[in-house]
Amino acid sequence: FIDDNKIVYNLIYPKNNFSDSIKNSKNIYSDIINFIEEYKFNTCCDLGGDDGSFFNELLSKTENIKKFTIYDIRPFKRYKKFNYINLNLNKIDILKKIKFHDFTFLIHTLEHIKNPLEFLSALQKLQKFKQIYIEVPSIRFTKVFPSVGIVGAQHLHYFTINSLTNILRLSGFEVEKIQEKITNGVPRLMCVASVNKKDYLSQYTKTEKEKLKKLSDYIIEKKPYLYGCGDIFEKIINNKIKMLIRSNLISIFDSSLGGKTYDRLKIKQPFQLKNLKNNEVLILPVYRDVQSNIKVFLKKLEIKNKIVIANDIISKIS
Repeated sequence: FIDDNKIVYNLIYPKNNFSDSIKNSKNIYSDIINFIEEYKFNTCCDLGGDDGSFFNELLSKTENIKKFTIYDIRPFKRYKKFNYINLNLNKIDILKKIKFHDFTFLIHTLEHIKNPLEFLSALQKLQKFKQIYIEVPSIRFTKVFPSVGIVGAQHLHYFTINSLTNILRLSGFEVEKIQEKITNGVPRLMCVASVNKKDYLSQYTKTEKEKLKKLSDYIIEKKPYLYGCGDIFEKIINNKIKMLIRSNLISIFDSSLGGKTYDRLKIKQPFQLKNLKNNEVLILPVYRDVQSNIKVFLKKLEIKNKIVIANDIISKIS
């Protein structure tokens, strides 16, 4: 990876080379400030905050914020009024150095992170903020990419509304608001998420808990291949299922998150099902249109395994 070799890193991230396409568009910073207007906070930090240009704009629009901290691998200390801390965000074990702030910003940084799911999961577990504003380039607006340099060696990942929402939920965050737009040619996904401390099962009725338990028990007994790392997967995953996955008795597949990890569990690409003949495939998403799309997709891949729908397993409980 780019930060493991200083020579390569310096070529990709030359000194005094910042996100000009973002900083040259004042409307982008104004949009962010308007987007988070409903959130009140006295302290905040910016992960990958560069030289502090955004904070300088934010400070000019509000008087309530008393503490600004910028964490970056090689921060350019442009403003004396901000606290700059040198921190490599790709080193998960040192994220604990981040101090508590009411609100956190992650502006055009997540696409540079080696493993976004692992990174976000670590942030969620640290509980170092109440809400986080995340902005990444939107892959949907491909026609405008060349004009702003969105595609390049610096960017390791690209996102859609669905993939960003899914990865946040898998990491334990609650997505409060999200939108997609183009500003001065820059394709943007804007999102606010909160640290979710709730136990998912505690939000459900006795009947709903029984359904989730039945689904978990079915997985432990039948050991199917699991397709879909969305809400249902997050709600039914337990230590027994994790042990089966780590023992390669069960595998997880997802078209958006394939190749990444969830709680150190490897998520596989759907095409890898071709090499797995025995177990049935359990489709976890609950929406019928999503299930239909997955079935069509698996048929195109010529997957011969038996297909089972999670809804059908738990439908008898009422």
